Amino acid sequence: MHCCGSAADIMGDLVEIGLDVLESVQPEAAGMNPYALKRAWGDKITFWGCLGSQSTIPFATPAQIRQEIVACAARWAEVGLHSGAGQATAARDPDRECDRRRRRVPGG
Repeated sequence: MHCCGSAADIMGDLVEIGLDVLESVQPEAAGMNPYALKRAWGDKITFWGCLGSQSTIPFATPAQIRQEIVACAARWAEVGLHSGAGQATAARDPDRECDRRRRRVPGG
């Protein structure tokens, strides 16, 4: 299931109805810390996401995105997350995609 924003308040319901994957985990949204979600519900549901689609992806430089991926990867192994952007992104060269997104932001 795809859900923009926070699904934290209905996680119990999602698990109860048998949902097996929640995409996207937007870490900016209330209660959507991917590591805390995985610890609380990870034996019952798979979480897809981790990189902020409203913070890291649109505003960071390619180097900052790579740095965030490396930092997250170390923690992903601890809790077993499916890593990726909070939302699907175009399969392009990361430098070009990041530059393209930054141009949309004033001062970016």
